[in-house]
Amino acid sequence: MLRQKKISRRVALSTGAKVATAAVITGVVGGIAGYLAGTSQPGREVTRTLTQTVTQPGAGAQTVTQTVTRTATVTATAPVGEVKPELSITFASPEWLPGRLTGLIAQDFPAWSKATTGKAVEVKMDLIPWDAIFDRLSTVLAAKSKEPTLLISDSQWLGQFYVGGHIKRLNDIIARDPELQQLLNRFDPALVYFYMTYPQGNTNNIVGFAHEGDVLLFVFRYDLFSHPTERENFKAEYGYDLPLNYEDWYPAQLDWYQIRDIAKYFTRKAGDELAGKRLEEDFYGIALHMSRAYDAIACPFGSILYSHGEYWWDPETGQVDGYINSAKARQALEFYASLVPYAPPNALEIWFDEANAVMQAGKVAMIYNWAGFLP
Repeated sequence: MLRQKKISRRVALSTGAKVATAAVITGVVGGIAGYLAGTSQPGREVTRTLTQTVTQPGAGAQTVTQTVTRTATVTATAPVGEVKPELSITFASPEWLPGRLTGLIAQDFPAWSKATTGKAVEVKMDLIPWDAIFDRLSTVLAAKSKEPTLLISDSQWLGQFYVGGHIKRLNDIIARDPELQQLLNRFDPALVYFYMTYPQGNTNNIVGFAHEGDVLLFVFRYDLFSHPTERENFKAEYGYDLPLNYEDWYPAQLDWYQIRDIAKYFTRKAGDELAGKRLEEDFYGIALHMSRAYDAIACPFGSILYSHGEYWWDPETGQVDGYINSAKARQALEFYASLVPYAPPNALEIWFDEANAVMQAGKVAMIYNWAGFLP
């Protein structure tokens, strides 16, 4: 809730958007700068060294450890005194790493906004679980609540929230703000098209700034995929090599049907041998999102749908009939279901946390998960 009205909501929204969209970059740079400045005397140039040890998989079960040292000279500054907030805004975000990073940036927002706008603005983060955030936001927005001031909307909600009058067209605000114009020019066109506009792709109607453009990734057991015996046996059975290097996973080199081959190959029973060791419990080839929670199953299914040459709807007309229920779409869904026998017993409950858990427990050869949710 706004405590005072001496600063306009437009200024608060504009200022908040600039910081929120730069959360990851600002957090990294700010953290390094803070370390380098440390507790040195104000105005004095100091040299600090950051040493980072990176462990990378090597051949077989070996690892290669590389130590990277970076040295930088900075001018140390005196600690900034605490700034008392004069205004408060609420930022609703899903409970995940990008939201938590935004919360870390928000801790310094009162001092930044005081220096920039003349008012110290406090940002209160409201982190909401993914499976509850849509219902929560839909309810408070329909009730015309004053909170949240800023929110993270999943891209598929933009139409409903905009048509319902809950979020605003930002083009006029952007036109008056050179910094927002520069920020807009830094976004990849795909982010603008899919995450920031409604109707989709209409840049004359920007309704938000992309907070985080996530991507689904395969994470695999390098020790298994690189094991000489496993590689030899797989090639003998399927006629091609197990993917190992980054380039091996390119779509031009590997398709979903080969992913199913790999999942089937690595699915073993207790007592079978895996990478030269006798299994004490069943082992599975793949874990991917099949939960009924929120959009868990829809996102990875989209990848399979597109690879079968189909789309959700006609992007030009918005027509759904004949697209998502086409023969190609049905084939894609049947293929998705064909992966279940090679997944853990809780396959139909798996979302991002469950996928991470089975990989960390050593029960699966590979998982398909959002980069933003990986541990």
